[in-house]
Amino acid sequence: MDARPHIVVVEDEATQRQLLADYLAEQNFRVSAVDSGAALHRLVETPALVLLDVHLPGEDGFVLARQLREKSRRIGIIMVTSVGGTIDRVVGLETGADDYITKPFEPRELLARVKSVLRRGAAEREAGPARRIAAILAADVAGYSRLIGIDEEGTLARLKAHRRELVDPEIAAHRGRIVKTTGDGLLVEFASAVDAVRCAVAVQRSMAATDAGPPEQRLQYRVGINVGDVLADGDDILGDSVNIAAPPGEHRRAGRHLPLGRRL
Repeated sequence: MDARPHIVVVEDEATQRQLLADYLAEQNFRVSAVDSGAALHRLVETPALVLLDVHLPGEDGFVLARQLREKSRRIGIIMVTSVGGTIDRVVGLETGADDYITKPFEPRELLARVKSVLRRGAAEREAGPARRIAAILAADVAGYSRLIGIDEEGTLARLKAHRRELVDPEIAAHRGRIVKTTGDGLLVEFASAVDAVRCAVAVQRSMAATDAGPPEQRLQYRVGINVGDVLADGDDILGDSVNIAAPPGEHRRAGRHLPLGRRL
């Protein structure tokens, strides 16, 4: 396995993207170069560092920085852009970037900033994992593959709308933290089992009240909740408590939340 830090360059201008990628590769980094946020999302490996332009097709660099930071505190983020106003710098840093450098720039300065951000990330990784007690909520959409087969674009649009308007606000209101998303799935950590259950009930009721489509096409979450010891690995959480909470398969009845530590 290649132990060199993996850096992703997100830049829509082809010449600039290639120059950055070639320069960093010459400095003995593993480099992937993509032209948009959509291409970044398709990458399987989580990078050590992302260099983000601001003006990108689709999602701009500020949106991507926020999404990356929500995904992990360990991913280094440097905004590399011609947008150099004070307000833009502040917005970039407040949305999750570790550093901000404007074009044109001196390559050696960029390299120094890259190494600085990577050093900070390495120090966090060396700190090692920690254990804590948490309430874990795991959810996915019942019959998701079937719904995608019926209407892929419509299902994805409805799922995104539910996440944006119902699910994510309820999680925030009940002091939950989204650990990861997997297509139709969610893994959420709560400090309180009561908050986890109340959040699950609120989401189920809200979705049932707003989804007026035919019963066979409605989006319904299957939810598992478990309280136990978890191993914190950066922003991720691991352990049997997470596995117990995970929805076990299509046999679970949709639209129900689970008693703690039990399955239906």
